Amino acid sequence: MSFREFLQVLLPKLLGESLWRRVSGAFEEAERYRLSDWLIHIPPEIATRAYRAASEFAWARGDAFRVVEALKEKHFIILGVEVWLPTEPGPTIPSPILYVWSLQSVGSSPGYARSATEFIRDFEWADDDEDHKDAEPYFNLTVVEADA
Repeated sequence: MSFREFLQVLLPKLLGESLWRRVSGAFEEAERYRLSDWLIHIPPEIATRAYRAASEFAWARGDAFRVVEALKEKHFIILGVEVWLPTEPGPTIPSPILYVWSLQSVGSSPGYARSATEFIRDFEWADDDEDHKDAEPYFNLTVVEADA
């Protein structure tokens, strides 16, 4: 089944027509931006809970774990993770501290997370970050196919 057939046939049945109308634009845009290469491997119920900003997506901690695991099973590599706050019209990137993880930086310092999963699992706001301490972090992933 092609990605388009998946979108047009299965998801409306799984999600219901009302929810499908709200999320279908995200999946169609993902197809245009080739994000479908990895988005189609995410369970639909998790994909629909994503916070979307243009052609990028972020998930709350529990869903972010599931996304990473689903992608690892399909041989995708998580190159990076950014922490976002889901706001409108686009994400708020917490500052002045930037909360990011990069595969390229693994091993750069003691205590640096060795994997995206570890970063997501252990993420905490900095002790002196009073502005965000009560906010729920969302995790935006940078993903590539292992054989790309």
